[in-house]
Amino acid sequence: MTAEYRFVTNCIGSDSESIRDLVDSEKDITLRTFRQHIGLDQWKELLENFGYDRHLPISKDWHVGFYKGVYRGKPAVFLRHSAIEWIFVKDASGGPVAGGTRSGAWWGGRR
Repeated sequence: MTAEYRFVTNCIGSDSESIRDLVDSEKDITLRTFRQHIGLDQWKELLENFGYDRHLPISKDWHVGFYKGVYRGKPAVFLRHSAIEWIFVKDASGGPVAGGTRSGAWWGGRR
């Protein structure tokens, strides 16, 4: 599974206007659709960073929702985890995104 979208930031590392516009454009998507858009590498890293496993699957966590929208003029998918948006945008080149987010961007806000 190749990533169509790459992680860019969360709402804490962004500005309020961009987040407000993203939330205003949001539409619900399924966990499966979200996972397909971000690819297997980023999905596995997300689960690891949030502490999900077979005992606590993300699908059973009612604090999590999956959405699509527009972030700074780009198509985006995001998950809301305990009221924090984690944002992935479509690759600017239109091609697949190589690799995951092992740069530590998950917890550092902006990438």
